[in-house]
Amino acid sequence: MLLPVWFPAYLHVGKVRPVMVDARTGGVLGERPYSAAKITLASVGGAPLTALVVLLVVVPRE
Repeated sequence: MLLPVWFPAYLHVGKVRPVMVDARTGGVLGERPYSAAKITLASVGGAPLTALVVLLVVVPRE
């Protein structure tokens, strides 16, 4: 039986990461490499932006 499923694999930082892609639905299964540096940078950068929005929208002006 032929199924529309692909089994690609990619190399990331010396580790082979297998993936399964369902061509009919577009679903993807597999491990995703997370970058701690990018997650930290997004969190640190998003905090001042959130504070600015709260100050401009929530805090009443006199």
